[in-house]
Amino acid sequence: MSKPKKPLPAPERCPFCGGKPRNDNSGPRWDEPYAIYCRSTKCRVNPIVFGRTVHIALQRWNKRAKI
Repeated sequence: MSKPKKPLPAPERCPFCGGKPRNDNSGPRWDEPYAIYCRSTKCRVNPIVFGRTVHIALQRWNKRAKI
């Protein structure tokens, strides 16, 4: 019997513009193909993070420095 899959955490809004992030699995590296990114026309930074799995990429995206 296989393990049940963990539900994906909800992605937080872009920290720079507040836009809704996108995700895909066409990253530039084979070892970290999943990408979470913001490509809003309002965003001047267009941040992007990569991960080996979509869960890792979402964890990295959601990690925020406390200001």
